[in-house]
Amino acid sequence: MDSITFGHPRVHVRCRYISDGDDDRIQTCCDLNIAPQLVKMLSHDSSAVVAPALRVVGNIISGNHSHTQIMLDAGAMPAIFAQLDNVKGAIQKVACWALSNIAAGTAKHSAALVNFVTPAGTPGIRDVLRKATEAHPVVRSEALWILINLCTGGEVENIRALVTAQPVNVITALCGALEGHHLEVHLAALEGLRCVSVWYKPAAGDPGVDDMIDACYGLDLLRGLSLIHISEPTRPRLIS
Repeated sequence: MDSITFGHPRVHVRCRYISDGDDDRIQTCCDLNIAPQLVKMLSHDSSAVVAPALRVVGNIISGNHSHTQIMLDAGAMPAIFAQLDNVKGAIQKVACWALSNIAAGTAKHSAALVNFVTPAGTPGIRDVLRKATEAHPVVRSEALWILINLCTGGEVENIRALVTAQPVNVITALCGALEGHHLEVHLAALEGLRCVSVWYKPAAGDPGVDDMIDACYGLDLLRGLSLIHISEPTRPRLIS
């Protein structure tokens, strides 16, 4: 199918409708060859343009792994990261949701996210950790899912990068999620901490996971939780 011009508001609505469904519908959207145009629109000055384009990008990423790769090949990663500091919290939320589905993808996809470097030369994961600890609760919850999906993926190098990140690391973020969030996030954060404890092996002289959890009062929070067995979060999650 030939590509289309993704510029008219009605096209925004139609592409969002087409992409909001199963893999077959997402593939139909991909066949329109709009991925490069979608990425370009994420740098638009108007949130009225960015918001629907970002939603379609997120819908495509939430499809199968080949759909995710189509968006990454089009340059979606830096474009999505740039929206983490959008003035509108709703756009930040959708950006985090899109990144959380990249985090739940293949080992290649999750590594690309963890190793992404912003145009300013700083690790992109630092921005995710900041959102997971400092942002508005709605945005913070979505940012936490990025970290949880990375941890439950079990990729040792990803987990090491998250644990050794500065100034905020994943253990601080996940322990913070044990307080002030709904049950789903509590349980997923527990699974994230479990995965970190299984896969992270500190270097000689470095603190262990238990010590790092205790340092941020995580053990006190854990003692207050009665549910300790959960299953792994599944991909994709549909954003409301």
